[in-house]
Amino acid sequence: MEQVVNNNSPLLSICVPTYNRPEEFKRMMQGLLPQLTSDVEVVVRDDSSNLETKLIFENLIAGNSFNHRYFKGGKIGVDAANLFLIENASGNYIWSFSDDDEVRDGAISRILELISNYRDIQLIWVNFDYEKAKQPAYKREDGFFENGEIKF
Repeated sequence: MEQVVNNNSPLLSICVPTYNRPEEFKRMMQGLLPQLTSDVEVVVRDDSSNLETKLIFENLIAGNSFNHRYFKGGKIGVDAANLFLIENASGNYIWSFSDDDEVRDGAISRILELISNYRDIQLIWVNFDYEKAKQPAYKREDGFFENGEIKF
């Protein structure tokens, strides 16, 4: 298993399994990278049958100093890949992504804010609904949030 590491004990690990979808991965990473801080690491498991995704990742991170871990391995399936990523993440909290997810502007800072304000929180689920014009769950009346705050 090939691994590239640059890690400084992050608060949040963003875990991304990918398999033969380099363009989707690139789009997701382009939305993610501008939002990264020293409190966040990106952990990627690339089970692709070629090197295209690896080259995209290397080009995107060139000149950046964010925390990252990259693993290149054989195809094990998305469930096993997610478990692998969780086991290899070093953050106190984990956010699982798919290689074709859309990372909305401000999403990472909002999650870090929630983590800071609610240290005992065990689960945050964030998603959006295409039928509601891609409106984030924390802005929806039927979401888990009320006026930007968690409602229990």
